[in-house]
Amino acid sequence: DALNDADTLYEFALREISEMIQVGMPLFSSTDIQDTPVITALISENSCGQSSMAMKLAVLHENVRVIRLREGHHEINNASFTAKMFNLDLVTVDSLSHLLTETRKTVEEGKSIILDLKLNFKDKNETKKFLEMIKRSFDNVELLMNISGIHSELYNRKMMSKYKGFADGVVVSFLDQCLSFGSLLNVHVECGYIPFKFYGTGATVPDDIEGATAERLLAGMFQF
Repeated sequence: DALNDADTLYEFALREISEMIQVGMPLFSSTDIQDTPVITALISENSCGQSSMAMKLAVLHENVRVIRLREGHHEINNASFTAKMFNLDLVTVDSLSHLLTETRKTVEEGKSIILDLKLNFKDKNETKKFLEMIKRSFDNVELLMNISGIHSELYNRKMMSKYKGFADGVVVSFLDQCLSFGSLLNVHVECGYIPFKFYGTGATVPDDIEGATAERLLAGMFQF
């Protein structure tokens, strides 16, 4: 009889899927490490709204510096309009040694850090060594893989598979433009239930960001 009741089946499906979706709070919001510098590293390879996400996270902080790893002098010499607008402390570096120097200096100053890392190492072992070095060199490091709601499931799965051994959580950008919430669930399940931490819901800094919830994905999947 229950199988013939559409409402019962629908509620059962919602409950089961909701239990599959893992979410979590970011390390910088933990009450156990208040007044201690926290390094939140966003990692990705190609354009996925990560720069905007880094700025949104920085606005949520107090006493924080954003350090961006970018190659090319064009980006280095152009200060971010958003950083100026919100009076954010922003540093752009073009090498790993410069990144480590700025990170150490910032930690010594007692500031938390948002690392905006675009990783384009040709060798997978180079990526592994770099991320392991970041975690080994500093305390209170959280690595968040940044995927996009407008990228294909295949691409997101490829990126998650590459970084899932290092990622402590997942940030999803462009959720407001996502056409397939089911694909995000598929990636989440197949890549080990690494918890979602934040959703980017638009281009506006700092408003278009929200803490990750299972209900938000369910609403997108079932249009309610």
